[in-house]
Amino acid sequence: MAEQIDEYLAGTRRDFDVPLDLDAAGVHDEFAREVYREIQHIPYGETAAYGEIGLDAGRPRSARLVGRLCGQVPASFVIPVHRVIRADGGLGSCPEYRLQLLEHERRNVQAGRPVAFPRM
Repeated sequence: MAEQIDEYLAGTRRDFDVPLDLDAAGVHDEFAREVYREIQHIPYGETAAYGEIGLDAGRPRSARLVGRLCGQVPASFVIPVHRVIRADGGLGSCPEYRLQLLEHERRNVQAGRPVAFPRM
C-alpha cells in the first residue's frame, strides 16, 4: 500500500488496487458498502456531491448519511472520499487536505503527464 501511495503522490498512479476487506474493517451495512463502491467510481480529478452518491447507492435524500460514512471510511486513498463534496461545492471537513488532493489530481489530468505532489 505504501508503494501505491508514493506512486499516487508522484502522479504515476490514479487508482489503488489493494484488496479491501470491508468485513474486517467493520463495515457490515449494505448501504455503506454500496456508498464506498460508488465513491470508488468517481473519476480521478473529478467530484460528486454527497446527495449524488446517496442517489446512486439507492437511497435518495441520504446526503448526511453519506457524509458521515465518508468520515468513517476505512481506507481513504483506496476509497477516495476527498472527491465527495457538498451540493454547494464546499469540501466539508478537512477542506485544506481535500483541496490539496483534488488540485494534485487536476494538475495531473491537465498536464497529461505525471506531476508530483508539491513538497511542503
